[in-house]
Amino acid sequence: MIISKLFLDVHALKHYRMKDDGYSLHKLIYSLFPGDERDFLYYDNGMDDYGRTILIESHSSPLVPEVGSLESKRVAPEFYSHDRYGFQVLVNPVIKKKENSSLIPVRGDEAVRKWIIDRLESWGFSVDWDSLEIEEKSVLLLHKGENRLVYNRYLLRGSLFVLDRANFIQSCEMGIGRGKAFGFGMLQIRPL
Repeated sequence: MIISKLFLDVHALKHYRMKDDGYSLHKLIYSLFPGDERDFLYYDNGMDDYGRTILIESHSSPLVPEVGSLESKRVAPEFYSHDRYGFQVLVNPVIKKKENSSLIPVRGDEAVRKWIIDRLESWGFSVDWDSLEIEEKSVLLLHKGENRLVYNRYLLRGSLFVLDRANFIQSCEMGIGRGKAFGFGMLQIRPL
């Protein structure tokens, strides 16, 4: 895996006509990985006085952007060998209805906890519930043609324990939950 940090100063933001709609960032990140296959995840750290920082995790190296700075480094395989990690992840919790395959948003701390519990086994880890913080960030609205897409944004922080190493690594590499094309699901971890 490769971890990259993309920094867009004010000049770069103007160059890319970056709006605060989520879609312009989506287009920029996708332009760094030409081809049909998405093998990357990203997380937008947001704006500060100097610009915008985006973290990217990928299997292949991103292209160097026309404007802005990009730093990349390869993650050593032993990074995934620890048993306990601190984590942060932005999720779009939804439940898929079986009868018509529609997606129903999950809202509220208790409902989000249940959503997590129902998926932990497939993710390969458990969560230290005393450490878990659930922060409702906002809603991400995207307009695609005449359609309006709505994503609930919850930032989860805490510590986790690895139960199934293969599933855990897959969750780190592929992300968790839905909405990965728009910056959701990237597990940011650090060994504890």
